[in-house]
Amino acid sequence: MTSSLGRGRADPEPTHFEVPSAIPELGAAVPGLAVAGLTGSRPFLIEGELASATGMLKGGFERITIRDRAVVHDLSVGGSLAVNFVLMPGALRRERIGPRGTVLENAIIAPTLPLVAVQWSASPMADDDALRLTVPGRGTPIRPSVHGSVLHVAGQDEDESVVIALVGGAGAWSVVDDGSGGLRVSHRVAGEGRPTLLVTAGTEAVVRSTLAAAAHLLVHERRAVGSTVDGARVVTGVTELDDGIAWGSGRVRASLSQGAARHHGEDSAEGHTVAASHNAFWSGLGAIAGGDFEGARRAAALLERCPDPGGASQHAWPVAAMATLLDARLALASGDTSLAQRRARSILDGDRVAPGLSASTRGLWTLAFEALADASRYTESAARVANLRGLATAPAPEAAGGRRLPMVGDGEPQPESDAGAFLRSVLVGARDRVRAPTTGSPTLDDALRGWSEFSSDVDGAWVRWRQRLSDGLASGPVGPATWDRLGEGVAGGAPLTGVLIAAFFHGVLGYAPDAPSGRLRLAPRLPAHMSALDVQGLRLSSTELALRYERSGTHHRFVIEPTSGRVPPMLIFEPSVLGSRLAEAYIESAPADLEATCEGDRVRIRVQLPLDAQRTIEFRTE
Repeated sequence: MTSSLGRGRADPEPTHFEVPSAIPELGAAVPGLAVAGLTGSRPFLIEGELASATGMLKGGFERITIRDRAVVHDLSVGGSLAVNFVLMPGALRRERIGPRGTVLENAIIAPTLPLVAVQWSASPMADDDALRLTVPGRGTPIRPSVHGSVLHVAGQDEDESVVIALVGGAGAWSVVDDGSGGLRVSHRVAGEGRPTLLVTAGTEAVVRSTLAAAAHLLVHERRAVGSTVDGARVVTGVTELDDGIAWGSGRVRASLSQGAARHHGEDSAEGHTVAASHNAFWSGLGAIAGGDFEGARRAAALLERCPDPGGASQHAWPVAAMATLLDARLALASGDTSLAQRRARSILDGDRVAPGLSASTRGLWTLAFEALADASRYTESAARVANLRGLATAPAPEAAGGRRLPMVGDGEPQPESDAGAFLRSVLVGARDRVRAPTTGSPTLDDALRGWSEFSSDVDGAWVRWRQRLSDGLASGPVGPATWDRLGEGVAGGAPLTGVLIAAFFHGVLGYAPDAPSGRLRLAPRLPAHMSALDVQGLRLSSTELALRYERSGTHHRFVIEPTSGRVPPMLIFEPSVLGSRLAEAYIESAPADLEATCEGDRVRIRVQLPLDAQRTIEFRTE
């Protein structure tokens, strides 16, 4: 090791880590979900549950993050330039052009391990160039040591170790102090081998097991290149729609997983606390809507860790009310009432809700109590459920200052709004558009406005929603298939992506689960131009079902089929389609007299039936 670290920085008894003697060749796994093209000056993001990497498609890796902490900055390989790329949820393949010709680079984020691996098919550098990176300082002394191909950077705490290994390379590590508490690291890589860089971090036991798992990188690669999220899938054949939903669901899950793995004990400023609560809440709603219940549990845990800062910045969105509502909605969708039960008992037996709720918070608390009562109807006594409903129906205090007067530029008058009124509209399916109170984030506020538009203008809302989805898939704020920026110091969640996912399942499909009662309401409100839609993996507790729609002229055909689950749910089906009246209807090819209601230029059909087999509902409108 070449070093200019000074006395006292070397580890007198360095810990030695073993790495596999050989790493399998990467790049053969077939992508299940991918974006490809010419690199250009665009960023990228690849991620797993515990690690992520960002950078520029044409250049190097700007940051490698493990457990929500940056462990490597500015990883670059001299003398080569990336020209083509294939981006997958947890992997990036690039063709690099350099003095040795074309070199294939494969970067892998192990889906469930704190491991990032970068492999080159041959040395991408000339003999006088080097692989370079920076290990950032953390405000406490760090102690580097080198043993063979392994660089170990120990921190003050036992879980702060960073280990960087180069398998199959030649030369040695050079480590120098960067003058700001970090390290500048380089390694000459020459020859015709297949060098592989491994980066991991954590406790000694975690690092050892992770390095041992690197011998099986092919297994991790197969998972990293596909869509690993359990839950709903759109399979229309329209790439932007199908892949956009799949990428979005994966981004939400990965961001929540990384947030859940972050180090505890870090204080957050009020602005970060407010942002973190919205990150977790909207990501959690998106995860629930898409059937990713494990991701939603992580969102609930993150929200529970957010203290309520109070003050004007949070007056419309109290953290405790958001957490209560998220716990309740998770129970209604998944059937797992453990979090809702704990929440209900803490409210009924303790004092989790501050007295004297203001007019601005009353609506959200009311909705949260109603949902919690619904989720608790079979885990609490009738009297205690009635107490929860009593909290929801308690009279609201008078609002100070009276009604808000319309302002120039407001356009059409909007209903008076609070967070509860907005969420009731978009989650329950009210037909009146309600404006959401500001969240403190203009981009999130804009996404919520887009969601609310589905209640009053399905066709216009669909066009704008598709544009947002397509823009992020093509080139989002952190590269292809991203919709959220990476917030410094704010971990856990992708709120804009969560809102996009929730808007599709609630705004378009009218997804409203009630697992404790074994009921599922689907009220699809489809754009007038849509002639086909196929959604797989809609979830109610352990039951999964598929929804298929076909239209020919004014003839509409819906097929709802349970694909897994032992207890058939009761389906309340309320599709809304273009038309002035219902002309005829059939269930399983037999004529049916269905309830129909005119709603402007649309007709809403209502039917209730047990979903104990595939159900086909057809009707014609005029």
